[in-house]
Amino acid sequence: MAQNIVGIDIGSHSIKVCEVTRQKGEFEVVRFVEHVINQQNNRLTYEEAVSAGLRHIFEKNEFTTDVISASLPAHLVSTRIIELPFTNAKKIEQTLEFELESYVPLPMEDLMVDYHMLSSQNGRSTVLCTYVPRVRFVKFLDMFQIAGLDPKYVGVDMVDLSFIANAAMVPDNTLYAMVDIGHKKTNICIMDGNKLAYARTITIGGLNFTRAIQKAFRLNQDKAESLKMDRGKVSNREDELDQISLLCQKVAEELIVAIRQTYLGFGQVYPKREWGGLYLCGGGSKLPGLVDVLSSALRMNVTTLDSLEYVSHKLSHADEVKDIIPLSLAQSLRVIYPIRGATINYRTGEFSYKKDIKALGGEIKQLGVWVFVLFLLGAFYFGFSYYTWQSRTQTMNASLVKAAIKLLPKELKGQEKSDVAKLLTIVNGRVNELKPQLEAIRALKEGPSPLEILLEVSSKFPPKEDVAIDVDKFNIIDNQVRLEGRTVSFEAVDKMKELLATSSLFANISTIRVEKGLRDEIRFSLSMDIKVGEEPPTPKTEPEGKKTAQKGDEE
Repeated sequence: MAQNIVGIDIGSHSIKVCEVTRQKGEFEVVRFVEHVINQQNNRLTYEEAVSAGLRHIFEKNEFTTDVISASLPAHLVSTRIIELPFTNAKKIEQTLEFELESYVPLPMEDLMVDYHMLSSQNGRSTVLCTYVPRVRFVKFLDMFQIAGLDPKYVGVDMVDLSFIANAAMVPDNTLYAMVDIGHKKTNICIMDGNKLAYARTITIGGLNFTRAIQKAFRLNQDKAESLKMDRGKVSNREDELDQISLLCQKVAEELIVAIRQTYLGFGQVYPKREWGGLYLCGGGSKLPGLVDVLSSALRMNVTTLDSLEYVSHKLSHADEVKDIIPLSLAQSLRVIYPIRGATINYRTGEFSYKKDIKALGGEIKQLGVWVFVLFLLGAFYFGFSYYTWQSRTQTMNASLVKAAIKLLPKELKGQEKSDVAKLLTIVNGRVNELKPQLEAIRALKEGPSPLEILLEVSSKFPPKEDVAIDVDKFNIIDNQVRLEGRTVSFEAVDKMKELLATSSLFANISTIRVEKGLRDEIRFSLSMDIKVGEEPPTPKTEPEGKKTAQKGDEE
Protein backbone atom coordinates (compact mmCIF):
# COMPACT_ATOMS: atom_id res chain seq x y z
CA MET A 1 0.00 0.00 0.00
CA ALA A 2 1.35 3.44 -0.97
CA GLN A 3 2.33 5.90 1.75
CA ASN A 4 1.96 9.65 1.17
CA ILE A 5 4.62 11.74 2.88
CA VAL A 6 4.49 15.53 2.97
CA GLY A 7 7.49 17.72 3.78
CA ILE A 8 6.76 21.34 4.77
CA ASP A 9 9.40 24.06 4.59
CA ILE A 10 8.25 27.14 6.57
CA GLY A 11 10.36 30.09 5.43
CA SER A 12 10.16 33.79 6.19
CA HIS A 13 8.97 34.56 2.66
CA SER A 14 7.01 31.49 1.54
CA ILE A 15 5.79 28.02 2.44
CA LYS A 16 7.04 25.13 0.33
CA VAL A 17 5.18 21.79 0.41
CA CYS A 18 6.48 18.63 -1.26
CA GLU A 19 4.43 15.42 -1.47
CA VAL A 20 6.24 12.11 -1.97
CA THR A 21 4.64 8.73 -2.52
CA ARG A 22 6.48 5.66 -1.28
CA GLN A 23 5.59 2.15 -2.38
CA LYS A 24 7.56 -1.12 -2.38
CA GLY A 25 10.86 0.53 -1.51
CA GLU A 26 10.59 3.19 -4.25
CA PHE A 27 9.51 6.82 -3.94
CA GLU A 28 8.27 9.47 -6.35
CA VAL A 29 7.73 13.22 -6.02
CA VAL A 30 4.10 13.76 -7.05
CA ARG A 31 3.43 17.39 -6.10
CA PHE A 32 5.23 20.58 -5.08
CA VAL A 33 3.58 23.87 -4.14
CA GLU A 34 5.03 27.22 -3.05
CA HIS A 35 2.78 29.76 -1.36
CA VAL A 36 3.97 33.28 -0.52
CA ILE A 37 3.18 34.26 3.07
CA ASN A 38 0.76 37.21 3.04
CA GLN A 39 0.51 39.17 6.26
CA GLN A 40 -2.04 41.52 4.66
CA ASN A 41 -0.11 44.71 5.43
CA ASN A 42 0.73 43.50 8.93
CA ARG A 43 -2.90 42.90 9.88
CA LEU A 44 -1.94 39.31 10.59
CA THR A 45 0.94 38.10 12.71
CA TYR A 46 3.51 35.92 11.02
CA GLU A 47 2.13 32.82 12.78
CA GLU A 48 -1.45 33.65 11.72
CA ALA A 49 -0.35 34.22 8.14
CA VAL A 50 1.50 30.87 8.09
CA SER A 51 -1.56 29.02 9.47
CA ALA A 52 -3.78 30.67 6.86
CA GLY A 53 -1.27 29.80 4.13
CA LEU A 54 -1.08 26.14 5.20
CA ARG A 55 -4.85 25.85 5.28
CA HIS A 56 -5.08 27.42 1.81
CA ILE A 57 -2.43 25.07 0.35
CA PHE A 58 -4.02 21.88 1.66
CA GLU A 59 -7.59 22.87 0.79
CA LYS A 60 -6.75 24.02 -2.73
CA ASN A 61 -4.37 21.23 -3.73
CA GLU A 62 -6.05 18.30 -1.94
CA PHE A 63 -2.86 16.83 -0.50
CA THR A 64 -3.08 13.25 0.75
CA THR A 65 -1.10 12.96 3.96
CA ASP A 66 -0.12 9.89 5.92
CA VAL A 67 2.94 11.47 7.52
CA ILE A 68 3.93 15.16 7.79
CA SER A 69 7.49 16.26 8.41
CA ALA A 70 8.47 19.86 9.18
CA SER A 71 11.43 21.85 10.50
CA LEU A 72 11.95 24.76 12.81
CA PRO A 73 13.69 27.65 11.03
CA ALA A 74 17.29 27.65 12.24
CA HIS A 75 17.15 31.32 13.30
CA LEU A 76 14.61 30.28 15.99
CA VAL A 77 16.96 27.62 17.34
CA SER A 78 20.29 27.88 19.14
CA THR A 79 23.04 25.41 18.36
CA ARG A 80 26.32 24.49 19.97
CA ILE A 81 28.97 21.91 19.16
CA ILE A 82 30.20 20.16 22.29
CA GLU A 83 33.23 17.88 22.66
CA LEU A 84 32.86 15.05 25.20
CA PRO A 85 35.56 12.63 26.42
CA PHE A 86 33.37 9.52 26.01
CA THR A 87 31.22 7.83 23.38
CA ASN A 88 28.49 6.13 25.41
CA ALA A 89 25.13 7.40 24.07
CA LYS A 90 23.32 7.12 27.41
CA LYS A 91 26.08 9.01 29.19
CA ILE A 92 26.06 11.71 26.51
CA GLU A 93 22.32 12.23 26.96
CA GLN A 94 22.73 12.51 30.73
CA THR A 95 25.60 14.96 30.44
CA LEU A 96 24.36 17.40 27.77
CA GLU A 97 22.01 19.43 29.93
CA PHE A 98 24.75 20.01 32.50
CA GLU A 99 27.13 21.08 29.72
CA LEU A 100 24.55 23.54 28.33
CA GLU A 101 23.75 25.20 31.67
CA SER A 102 26.86 27.37 31.47
CA TYR A 103 25.92 28.65 27.98
CA VAL A 104 22.16 29.16 28.29
CA PRO A 105 20.62 32.13 30.12
CA LEU A 106 17.28 30.31 30.59
CA PRO A 107 16.43 27.51 33.03
CA MET A 108 16.82 24.11 31.40
CA GLU A 109 13.21 23.19 32.16
CA ASP A 110 12.13 26.05 29.85
CA LEU A 111 14.04 24.59 26.90
CA MET A 112 13.47 21.82 24.38
CA VAL A 113 16.82 20.08 23.84
CA ASP A 114 17.89 17.50 21.26
CA TYR A 115 21.20 16.50 19.76
CA HIS A 116 22.91 14.64 16.96
CA MET A 117 26.21 12.76 17.14
CA LEU A 118 28.50 14.24 14.49
CA SER A 119 31.48 11.97 15.07
CA SER A 120 32.77 9.41 17.54
CA GLN A 121 36.39 8.28 17.51
CA ASN A 122 39.36 7.70 19.80
CA GLY A 123 37.07 7.63 22.85
CA ARG A 124 35.75 11.15 22.16
CA SER A 125 32.44 12.42 20.78
CA THR A 126 31.54 15.54 18.82
CA VAL A 127 27.89 16.41 19.42
CA LEU A 128 25.72 18.99 17.67
CA CYS A 129 23.33 20.17 20.37
CA THR A 130 20.22 22.20 19.47
CA TYR A 131 17.77 23.85 21.85
CA VAL A 132 14.72 26.08 21.53
CA PRO A 133 12.61 27.84 24.19
CA ARG A 134 9.54 25.76 25.00
CA VAL A 135 7.23 28.74 24.43
CA ARG A 136 8.66 29.33 20.96
CA PHE A 137 8.23 25.66 20.03
CA VAL A 138 4.61 25.65 21.22
CA LYS A 139 3.89 28.71 19.08
CA PHE A 140 5.47 27.00 16.05
CA LEU A 141 3.47 23.80 16.61
CA ASP A 142 0.27 25.79 17.03
CA MET A 143 0.62 27.15 13.47
CA PHE A 144 0.12 23.62 12.15
CA GLN A 145 -2.60 22.60 14.55
CA ILE A 146 -4.66 25.71 13.76
CA ALA A 147 -4.44 24.69 10.11
CA GLY A 148 -5.61 21.19 11.02
CA LEU A 149 -2.19 19.56 10.56
CA ASP A 150 -0.09 17.50 12.94
CA PRO A 151 3.53 16.90 11.90
CA LYS A 152 5.09 13.69 13.14
CA TYR A 153 8.63 15.07 12.82
CA VAL A 154 9.80 18.55 13.77
CA GLY A 155 13.53 19.00 13.37
CA VAL A 156 15.77 21.95 12.47
CA ASP A 157 15.95 23.01 8.83
CA MET A 158 19.73 23.39 8.59
CA VAL A 159 20.11 19.85 10.00
CA ASP A 160 17.27 18.26 8.03
CA LEU A 161 18.82 19.55 4.79
CA SER A 162 21.37 16.73 5.19
CA PHE A 163 18.73 14.16 4.12
CA ILE A 164 18.83 15.51 0.55
CA ALA A 165 22.16 13.69 0.18
CA ASN A 166 20.14 10.47 -0.10
CA ALA A 167 18.65 11.61 -3.41
CA ALA A 168 20.91 14.26 -4.99
CA MET A 169 24.03 13.42 -6.97
CA VAL A 170 26.69 14.30 -4.39
CA PRO A 171 30.13 12.73 -3.65
CA ASP A 172 30.10 9.55 -1.56
CA ASN A 173 33.46 9.82 0.24
CA THR A 174 34.31 13.51 0.09
CA LEU A 175 33.74 16.51 2.32
CA TYR A 176 31.47 19.09 0.69
CA ALA A 177 29.19 21.92 1.74
CA MET A 178 25.51 22.40 0.87
CA VAL A 179 24.58 26.09 1.05
CA ASP A 180 20.86 26.89 1.09
CA ILE A 181 20.42 30.64 0.54
CA GLY A 182 16.96 31.55 1.79
CA HIS A 183 15.02 34.76 2.24
CA LYS A 184 16.48 35.93 5.56
CA LYS A 185 19.18 33.38 6.29
CA THR A 186 21.57 30.87 4.75
CA ASN A 187 21.89 27.33 6.05
CA ILE A 188 25.22 25.57 5.61
CA CYS A 189 25.53 21.80 5.95
CA ILE A 190 28.98 20.25 5.78
CA MET A 191 28.63 16.66 4.66
CA ASP A 192 31.02 13.72 4.71
CA GLY A 193 29.43 11.60 2.00
CA ASN A 194 25.82 11.33 3.17
CA LYS A 195 26.69 11.92 6.81
CA LEU A 196 26.30 15.29 8.53
CA ALA A 197 29.63 16.59 9.85
CA TYR A 198 28.89 20.24 10.71
CA ALA A 199 26.03 22.74 10.43
CA ARG A 200 25.68 26.50 10.78
CA THR A 201 23.21 29.28 9.95
CA ILE A 202 24.25 32.76 8.90
CA THR A 203 21.87 35.74 8.86
CA ILE A 204 22.41 36.70 5.22
CA GLY A 205 19.81 35.84 2.62
CA GLY A 206 18.02 37.12 -0.45
CA LEU A 207 16.33 39.83 1.59
CA ASN A 208 19.74 41.41 2.31
CA PHE A 209 20.24 42.01 -1.45
CA THR A 210 16.77 43.55 -1.68
CA ARG A 211 17.26 45.81 1.36
CA ALA A 212 20.62 47.05 0.05
CA ILE A 213 18.82 48.27 -3.10
CA GLN A 214 15.86 49.57 -1.09
CA LYS A 215 18.11 51.59 1.22
CA ALA A 216 20.33 52.99 -1.53
CA PHE A 217 17.42 54.21 -3.70
CA ARG A 218 14.87 54.74 -0.94
CA LEU A 219 12.34 52.43 -2.52
CA ASN A 220 9.67 50.23 -1.03
CA GLN A 221 10.49 46.56 -0.66
CA ASP A 222 8.40 45.38 -3.61
CA LYS A 223 10.07 47.83 -6.01
CA ALA A 224 13.53 46.96 -4.73
CA GLU A 225 12.74 43.23 -5.11
CA SER A 226 11.62 43.83 -8.68
CA LEU A 227 14.88 45.69 -9.52
CA LYS A 228 16.94 42.88 -8.00
CA MET A 229 15.13 40.28 -10.08
CA ASP A 230 15.39 42.31 -13.30
CA ARG A 231 18.88 43.81 -13.10
CA GLY A 232 20.71 42.28 -10.17
CA LYS A 233 23.78 40.17 -10.74
CA VAL A 234 27.31 39.66 -9.42
CA SER A 235 30.58 39.18 -11.25
CA ASN A 236 34.31 38.83 -10.79
CA ARG A 237 34.70 41.98 -12.93
CA GLU A 238 33.08 44.93 -11.19
CA ASP A 239 33.52 47.21 -14.22
CA GLU A 240 30.75 45.21 -15.89
CA LEU A 241 28.24 45.92 -13.10
CA ASP A 242 25.68 48.72 -12.85
CA GLN A 243 24.64 50.37 -9.59
CA ILE A 244 22.06 47.72 -8.75
CA SER A 245 24.54 44.92 -9.33
CA LEU A 246 27.28 46.69 -7.36
CA LEU A 247 24.97 46.75 -4.36
CA CYS A 248 24.35 43.03 -4.83
CA GLN A 249 28.11 42.50 -5.16
CA LYS A 250 28.73 43.99 -1.69
CA VAL A 251 26.16 41.71 -0.11
CA ALA A 252 27.71 38.72 -1.94
CA GLU A 253 31.08 39.67 -0.44
CA GLU A 254 29.49 39.61 3.04
CA LEU A 255 28.15 36.16 2.25
CA ILE A 256 31.62 35.01 1.18
CA VAL A 257 33.09 36.25 4.47
CA ALA A 258 30.43 34.37 6.43
CA ILE A 259 31.15 31.17 4.47
CA ARG A 260 34.88 31.57 5.16
CA GLN A 261 34.13 31.96 8.87
CA THR A 262 32.14 28.73 8.70
CA TYR A 263 35.10 27.07 7.02
CA LEU A 264 37.41 28.24 9.82
CA GLY A 265 34.95 27.08 12.51
CA PHE A 266 34.79 23.70 10.82
CA GLY A 267 38.61 23.52 10.81
CA GLN A 268 38.68 23.96 14.59
CA VAL A 269 36.49 20.90 15.02
CA TYR A 270 38.08 18.87 12.21
CA PRO A 271 41.69 20.01 11.76
CA LYS A 272 43.39 19.46 8.41
CA ARG A 273 40.21 18.50 6.59
CA GLU A 274 39.38 20.37 3.38
CA TRP A 275 36.06 20.89 1.60
CA GLY A 276 35.98 19.25 -1.78
CA GLY A 277 33.24 21.47 -3.20
CA LEU A 278 30.18 23.57 -2.55
CA TYR A 279 26.57 23.04 -3.72
CA LEU A 280 24.18 25.99 -3.88
CA CYS A 281 20.41 25.85 -3.51
CA GLY A 282 17.58 28.07 -2.26
CA GLY A 283 15.88 31.06 -3.86
CA GLY A 284 18.94 33.31 -3.26
CA SER A 285 21.16 31.00 -5.33
CA LYS A 286 19.34 32.15 -8.49
CA LEU A 287 21.25 35.46 -8.50
CA PRO A 288 23.17 35.54 -11.82
CA GLY A 289 26.95 35.19 -11.49
CA LEU A 290 26.85 34.02 -7.86
CA VAL A 291 28.30 30.58 -8.64
CA ASP A 292 31.34 32.04 -10.40
CA VAL A 293 31.97 34.66 -7.72
CA LEU A 294 31.86 32.13 -4.91
CA SER A 295 34.06 29.69 -6.81
CA SER A 296 36.68 32.36 -7.48
CA ALA A 297 36.62 33.80 -3.96
CA LEU A 298 36.59 30.49 -2.07
CA ARG A 299 38.93 28.76 -4.55
CA MET A 300 36.84 25.58 -4.76
CA ASN A 301 34.36 24.00 -7.11
CA VAL A 302 30.91 25.56 -6.74
CA THR A 303 27.77 24.35 -8.54
CA THR A 304 24.03 24.41 -8.08
CA LEU A 305 22.34 21.46 -6.41
CA ASP A 306 19.80 19.76 -8.69
CA SER A 307 17.99 17.45 -6.30
CA LEU A 308 15.45 16.34 -8.93
CA GLU A 309 17.89 15.22 -11.62
CA TYR A 310 18.02 11.62 -10.41
CA VAL A 311 14.68 11.48 -8.60
CA SER A 312 11.48 10.09 -10.11
CA HIS A 313 8.85 12.84 -10.20
CA LYS A 314 5.65 14.00 -11.87
CA LEU A 315 6.46 17.72 -11.77
CA SER A 316 5.82 19.63 -14.97
CA HIS A 317 7.82 22.68 -13.76
CA ALA A 318 10.88 20.88 -12.35
CA ASP A 319 13.37 23.40 -13.81
CA GLU A 320 11.56 26.28 -12.11
CA VAL A 321 11.46 24.68 -8.64
CA LYS A 322 14.71 22.66 -8.53
CA ASP A 323 16.46 25.42 -6.53
CA ILE A 324 13.76 25.85 -3.86
CA ILE A 325 12.55 22.24 -3.40
CA PRO A 326 15.60 20.70 -1.64
CA LEU A 327 14.57 21.39 1.99
CA SER A 328 10.94 20.28 1.68
CA LEU A 329 12.09 17.21 -0.28
CA ALA A 330 14.72 16.51 2.39
CA GLN A 331 11.99 16.64 5.05
CA SER A 332 10.05 13.98 3.14
CA LEU A 333 13.19 11.87 2.78
CA ARG A 334 13.78 11.85 6.52
CA VAL A 335 10.63 9.70 6.80
CA ILE A 336 11.86 7.34 4.08
CA TYR A 337 15.46 7.17 5.36
CA PRO A 338 15.11 7.77 9.12
CA ILE A 339 18.56 6.40 10.02
CA ARG A 340 20.51 7.97 7.14
CA GLY A 341 20.67 11.47 8.50
CA ALA A 342 20.39 13.62 11.60
CA THR A 343 17.99 12.30 14.22
CA ILE A 344 16.86 15.55 15.83
CA ASN A 345 13.10 15.55 16.48
CA TYR A 346 11.33 17.74 19.03
CA ARG A 347 8.13 15.67 18.97
CA THR A 348 9.02 13.85 22.17
CA GLY A 349 7.85 13.81 25.75
CA GLU A 350 4.75 15.93 26.33
CA PHE A 351 4.83 16.91 22.64
CA SER A 352 4.92 13.33 21.36
CA TYR A 353 3.07 12.62 18.16
CA LYS A 354 -0.39 11.70 19.43
CA LYS A 355 -1.41 9.68 16.38
CA ASP A 356 1.40 7.26 17.12
CA ILE A 357 -0.08 6.69 20.57
CA LYS A 358 -3.59 6.42 19.13
CA ALA A 359 -2.34 4.13 16.38
CA LEU A 360 -0.60 2.00 19.00
CA GLY A 361 -3.83 1.86 21.00
CA GLY A 362 -5.73 0.97 17.84
CA GLU A 363 -3.19 -1.71 17.00
CA ILE A 364 -3.49 -3.12 20.51
CA LYS A 365 -7.28 -3.18 20.18
CA GLN A 366 -6.98 -4.77 16.76
CA LEU A 367 -4.54 -7.30 18.19
CA GLY A 368 -7.04 -8.01 20.96
CA VAL A 369 -9.78 -8.58 18.40
CA TRP A 370 -7.55 -10.95 16.44
CA VAL A 371 -6.60 -12.80 19.62
CA PHE A 372 -10.30 -13.15 20.46
CA VAL A 373 -11.05 -14.36 16.94
CA LEU A 374 -8.20 -16.85 17.15
CA PHE A 375 -9.52 -17.99 20.53
CA LEU A 376 -12.99 -18.54 19.04
CA LEU A 377 -11.49 -20.40 16.09
CA GLY A 378 -9.41 -22.49 18.47
CA ALA A 379 -12.45 -23.23 20.65
CA PHE A 380 -14.50 -24.14 17.57
CA TYR A 381 -11.71 -26.35 16.26
CA PHE A 382 -11.32 -28.01 19.66
CA GLY A 383 -15.09 -28.59 19.94
CA PHE A 384 -15.31 -29.93 16.40
CA SER A 385 -12.26 -32.13 16.89
CA TYR A 386 -13.61 -33.41 20.23
CA TYR A 387 -17.00 -34.17 18.69
CA THR A 388 -15.35 -35.94 15.74
CA TRP A 389 -13.03 -37.85 18.06
CA GLN A 390 -15.92 -38.81 20.32
CA SER A 391 -17.97 -40.02 17.34
CA ARG A 392 -15.06 -42.05 16.05
CA THR A 393 -14.42 -43.43 19.53
CA GLN A 394 -18.03 -44.50 19.92
CA THR A 395 -17.96 -46.16 16.48
CA MET A 396 -14.72 -47.95 17.30
CA ASN A 397 -16.07 -48.92 20.74
CA ALA A 398 -19.18 -50.44 19.17
CA SER A 399 -17.05 -52.31 16.61
CA LEU A 400 -14.70 -53.65 19.27
CA VAL A 401 -17.59 -54.73 21.50
CA LYS A 402 -19.23 -56.51 18.58
CA ALA A 403 -15.96 -58.22 17.62
CA ALA A 404 -15.25 -59.23 21.25
CA ILE A 405 -18.74 -60.73 21.72
CA LYS A 406 -18.33 -62.63 18.46
CA LEU A 407 -15.02 -64.09 19.66
CA LEU A 408 -16.16 -64.81 23.24
CA PRO A 409 -19.92 -65.28 23.04
CA LYS A 410 -20.20 -67.35 26.23
CA GLU A 411 -18.12 -65.11 28.47
CA LEU A 412 -19.59 -61.82 27.11
CA LYS A 413 -23.21 -62.84 26.79
CA GLY A 414 -25.59 -59.91 27.48
CA GLN A 415 -22.82 -57.25 27.19
CA GLU A 416 -23.93 -55.78 23.85
CA LYS A 417 -24.40 -52.28 25.35
CA SER A 418 -21.24 -52.30 27.45
CA ASP A 419 -18.18 -50.27 26.58
CA VAL A 420 -14.69 -51.55 25.83
CA ALA A 421 -13.43 -50.77 29.34
CA LYS A 422 -16.09 -52.96 30.94
CA LEU A 423 -15.40 -55.79 28.50
CA LEU A 424 -11.71 -55.55 29.29
CA THR A 425 -12.52 -55.93 32.97
CA ILE A 426 -14.56 -59.08 32.26
CA VAL A 427 -11.90 -60.52 29.97
CA ASN A 428 -9.11 -59.72 32.46
CA GLY A 429 -11.09 -61.48 35.19
CA ARG A 430 -11.47 -64.53 33.01
CA VAL A 431 -7.74 -64.44 32.20
CA ASN A 432 -6.95 -64.33 35.92
CA GLU A 433 -9.12 -67.39 36.42
CA LEU A 434 -7.21 -69.29 33.74
CA LYS A 435 -3.77 -68.25 34.97
CA PRO A 436 -3.20 -71.36 37.13
CA GLN A 437 -3.98 -73.61 34.19
CA LEU A 438 -1.74 -71.53 31.95
CA GLU A 439 1.05 -71.78 34.50
CA ALA A 440 0.62 -75.53 34.59
CA ILE A 441 0.85 -75.72 30.85
CA ARG A 442 4.01 -73.58 30.90
CA ALA A 443 5.53 -75.91 33.51
CA LEU A 444 5.03 -78.82 31.15
CA LYS A 445 6.54 -77.19 28.14
CA GLU A 446 9.80 -79.22 28.66
CA GLY A 447 7.94 -82.57 29.02
CA PRO A 448 5.04 -84.32 27.28
CA SER A 449 1.97 -82.40 26.36
CA PRO A 450 -1.37 -82.95 28.18
CA LEU A 451 -2.71 -84.80 25.13
CA GLU A 452 0.26 -87.14 25.12
CA ILE A 453 -0.23 -87.81 28.84
CA LEU A 454 -3.93 -88.54 28.29
CA LEU A 455 -3.12 -90.94 25.45
CA GLU A 456 -0.53 -92.73 27.59
CA VAL A 457 -3.00 -93.16 30.47
CA SER A 458 -5.69 -94.42 28.07
CA SER A 459 -3.30 -96.93 26.51
CA LYS A 460 -2.56 -98.48 29.94
CA PHE A 461 -6.17 -98.97 30.95
CA PRO A 462 -7.45 -102.57 30.63
CA PRO A 463 -9.95 -103.24 27.81
CA LYS A 464 -13.56 -102.31 28.53
CA GLU A 465 -14.63 -105.92 27.90
CA ASP A 466 -12.51 -106.98 30.89
CA VAL A 467 -12.99 -104.09 33.29
CA ALA A 468 -15.53 -101.24 33.23
CA ILE A 469 -13.86 -97.94 34.21
CA ASP A 470 -15.42 -94.44 34.17
CA VAL A 471 -13.07 -91.37 34.63
CA ASP A 472 -14.72 -88.38 36.34
CA LYS A 473 -11.72 -86.04 36.73
CA PHE A 474 -8.34 -85.86 35.03
CA ASN A 475 -6.07 -83.03 36.37
CA ILE A 476 -2.48 -82.18 35.60
CA ILE A 477 -0.89 -79.86 38.19
CA ASP A 478 2.86 -79.19 38.60
CA ASN A 479 4.10 -82.35 36.82
CA GLN A 480 1.61 -84.49 38.69
CA VAL A 481 -1.43 -86.29 37.33
CA ARG A 482 -4.49 -86.90 39.48
CA LEU A 483 -7.11 -89.33 38.27
CA GLU A 484 -10.55 -89.83 39.84
CA GLY A 485 -13.20 -92.28 38.68
CA ARG A 486 -15.40 -95.37 39.23
CA THR A 487 -14.98 -99.09 38.60
CA VAL A 488 -16.56 -102.43 39.59
CA SER A 489 -14.02 -103.91 42.03
CA PHE A 490 -11.00 -103.27 44.17
CA GLU A 491 -9.05 -105.70 41.98
CA ALA A 492 -9.69 -103.43 38.94
CA VAL A 493 -8.02 -100.54 40.82
CA ASP A 494 -4.99 -102.66 41.54
CA LYS A 495 -4.92 -103.78 37.91
CA MET A 496 -4.85 -100.11 36.77
CA LYS A 497 -1.94 -99.35 39.10
CA GLU A 498 0.01 -102.30 37.75
CA LEU A 499 -0.58 -101.28 34.14
CA LEU A 500 0.31 -97.59 34.77
CA ALA A 501 3.47 -98.66 36.52
CA THR A 502 4.64 -100.28 33.29
CA SER A 503 4.65 -96.83 31.59
CA SER A 504 8.00 -95.11 31.17
CA LEU A 505 6.23 -91.73 31.54
CA PHE A 506 4.92 -92.13 35.13
CA ALA A 507 6.47 -92.74 38.52
CA ASN A 508 5.33 -92.96 42.15
CA ILE A 509 1.87 -94.24 41.32
CA SER A 510 -0.16 -94.23 44.51
CA THR A 511 -3.70 -94.63 45.71
CA ILE A 512 -5.10 -91.56 47.42
CA ARG A 513 -8.55 -92.90 48.07
CA VAL A 514 -10.42 -96.15 47.31
CA GLU A 515 -13.92 -96.68 48.72
CA LYS A 516 -17.26 -98.23 47.99
CA GLY A 517 -20.00 -95.93 46.70
CA LEU A 518 -23.76 -95.86 47.34
CA ARG A 519 -24.49 -98.04 44.32
CA ASP A 520 -21.84 -100.60 45.21
CA GLU A 521 -19.41 -99.00 42.71
CA ILE A 522 -15.78 -98.63 43.72
CA ARG A 523 -14.66 -94.96 43.74
CA PHE A 524 -10.94 -94.37 43.44
CA SER A 525 -8.41 -91.54 43.29
CA LEU A 526 -4.93 -92.18 41.88
CA SER A 527 -1.85 -89.92 41.83
CA MET A 528 1.28 -90.24 39.73
CA ASP A 529 4.31 -88.10 38.92
CA ILE A 530 5.32 -87.23 35.37
CA LYS A 531 8.91 -87.94 34.51
CA VAL A 532 10.15 -84.55 33.10
CA GLY A 533 12.41 -84.99 30.09
CA GLU A 534 10.99 -88.41 29.19
CA GLU A 535 9.61 -88.85 25.72
CA PRO A 536 6.23 -90.61 25.52
CA PRO A 537 6.45 -94.12 24.04
CA THR A 538 5.70 -94.43 20.36
CA PRO A 539 2.56 -96.42 19.70
CA LYS A 540 3.29 -99.75 17.94
CA THR A 541 1.72 -100.09 14.49
CA GLU A 542 1.39 -103.30 12.52
CA PRO A 543 2.44 -103.56 8.86
CA GLU A 544 -0.33 -102.95 6.37
CA GLY A 545 0.07 -106.37 4.77
CA LYS A 546 -0.28 -108.16 8.10
CA LYS A 547 -3.43 -106.20 8.93
CA THR A 548 -4.92 -107.18 5.57
CA ALA A 549 -4.09 -110.88 6.11
CA GLN A 550 -5.61 -110.86 9.58
CA LYS A 551 -8.72 -109.23 8.19
CA GLY A 552 -8.95 -111.92 5.52
CA ASP A 553 -8.61 -114.70 8.09
CA GLU A 554 -11.34 -113.21 10.18
CA GLU A 555 -13.63 -113.12 7.20
